[in-house]
Amino acid sequence: MHPARFLLLFALFIGLPAMSPNELPAGLVSVLNAHNIVFSPDLFVRDWTDRVEIYKPKRLFWIVDDKSMESRVFASPDGTAWHSLNRPANIPVLNRNLVAPDLKDSATAEIIAQRLTALLHDPRVLLCGPRFASWPDAILRTYLEPGGQPLEVLRSACQTPPALQQSGDDWSLQARLMDGTGALLDVHYTGSIVPFQVNSMNISEAMKPGSFRFADEF
Repeated sequence: MHPARFLLLFALFIGLPAMSPNELPAGLVSVLNAHNIVFSPDLFVRDWTDRVEIYKPKRLFWIVDDKSMESRVFASPDGTAWHSLNRPANIPVLNRNLVAPDLKDSATAEIIAQRLTALLHDPRVLLCGPRFASWPDAILRTYLEPGGQPLEVLRSACQTPPALQQSGDDWSLQARLMDGTGALLDVHYTGSIVPFQVNSMNISEAMKPGSFRFADEF
């Protein structure tokens, strides 16, 4: 993926104006209060409704506490009930509004890996693979911690592309991503094709937090 293309994708997730409490659905405000999330200047709120091509709930919001850096994705499948989505236990909620991607498209593996990990884990993720590893040195160095891992380690650790496999009515996907802590994560998804659903999600840590520096722009 060309660096400019990545910036456009990142803007898709964060390039929206901040919101105030009176702009949010009343049901979501109640859920936020139940989760002890209080509106303050340190709260980052973005409306993602209709902005994730493989997921179309009635409403979708991403909320980050800028002090604790805790990140939450809240979805309302029907416009009334609200759920904290980015927990693997809430995969059934996600499945209610998933949209089947074109599994024959070569870009689908990247889309599924990035979008599902953003929704079920944390939106602050960057997909690894040959395209990322081929970026110019000057750009890749922005992901290095001072005195930390060298550029060669970042490039070699991020070479493997996401792998999407199909067998009958089942699909599976493996991918590596960098998350907001600077860790490298290996994610593995399984699911069904008709209807398109996620059955399981597993995450393992390939490199610990702080190994690299996530280019966090919000």
